[in-house]
Amino acid sequence: MTDLRLQLQPVVSLPVVLAVTAVLVGLLWVRPRHVQLSFGRWTALIGLRLLVVILTLLAMLRPTLVFTVIISTIGGLQLFTEPVIFGNGKMLGGTLGQFQTVTMYMYETAFQRFQYGYGAAIAWSLFGLIVVFSLVNLLLIRRAAR
Repeated sequence: MTDLRLQLQPVVSLPVVLAVTAVLVGLLWVRPRHVQLSFGRWTALIGLRLLVVILTLLAMLRPTLVFTVIISTIGGLQLFTEPVIFGNGKMLGGTLGQFQTVTMYMYETAFQRFQYGYGAAIAWSLFGLIVVFSLVNLLLIRRAAR
């Protein structure tokens, strides 16, 4: 729900002039041809005018999209509560461990197998990954702001 609010806010606050400009650019500068897009068995004909409008609006929303993707990735790395609840409080991560997250593995290693050093190493590795994702986010947002 938070991601949806983060993505809708710039759309709502997008200046009307920019949206109208994108539509006019699509109407005036592109000849009315069609592009065929194929996604497996789904095929769509999209007019080039509509494609220009969509690409222009996506370019304006790029900083928000990058921020949302990075924050969602960090949240996914820290996922712990939901898989544990669905596993009835057990750290199994499914029957074959297919749903076990990094934080579940860290908890299991440190507090069920009593390998505290290895669990701390996993925690520091997770911290390093989050720092790397945050720096990538910072660099991409700064680049988009120029």
